[in-house]
Amino acid sequence: RLDQSGDYTVEVTVVDESGNKDTATAGLNVADESELAATIDADDEQRLQDGLNASVSIENIGTTDAIGGFNWTLTATGTPFDTQTEESLTIKGQNTSDVAPSDDPIVIDDLDDKLTTWAQDNRTVGDVDFEFNITPSNEGVLTSNDSTTVDVTYSNLEANAVSQNIVQGVDVSLRSFIENNGTATSDNSTATVTVENTDTSTEEFNQTVDVSELDASQTQRNRFAQSFSDAGNYSLTVDAEDALFAEGNSDS
Repeated sequence: RLDQSGDYTVEVTVVDESGNKDTATAGLNVADESELAATIDADDEQRLQDGLNASVSIENIGTTDAIGGFNWTLTATGTPFDTQTEESLTIKGQNTSDVAPSDDPIVIDDLDDKLTTWAQDNRTVGDVDFEFNITPSNEGVLTSNDSTTVDVTYSNLEANAVSQNIVQGVDVSLRSFIENNGTATSDNSTATVTVENTDTSTEEFNQTVDVSELDASQTQRNRFAQSFSDAGNYSLTVDAEDALFAEGNSDS
């Protein structure tokens, strides 16, 4: 890299095995200019439950000051879990200061809250494309923009309740299944297993189950033995904890 502007001569000499030599020269000019370069910092894979996070650093990689500051735009584009139709979020900002080549990089690190709210509200999963663009106040300033893609994974706990017809006063097997139908490992959580006498609206059984971290497609199975002294109709319900993907959390 040539840090000083001006005219330069490049000379290349080649020598073969016999000692024959040839030399060629070419001239080049290094202009005295400023260039703002952006770099997006974001993990390649991020779990939706943990949020969507990114920061951007901007520095002047040219030889002169970038006068007048700049505006910037970060656009995130991804596909929601429900609609499969691309949605975008645009975040804008401004820097009003001149940027010298010797300055430390300008770091934009307050993007996480907006990115996370957008991603979680839309349940955006799969590839999310980031594009960062700089618009200098001075048209003579060059720019080097940046883009990257993040794979947004997610956990999705779904519950399943299984029981059988029983004989009054005889133990029956109550079974609960919690399956992770997402693409990422789930957090430790709990599930609730209840049995209600639907004839009397009386809860006859209530058990909290610790659900361990489940890898994608992994299922936790629990079984309980319980007897019921009164004849009648009963309902077994399994409720799992999953705030982002609540539609499959409960089964009866």
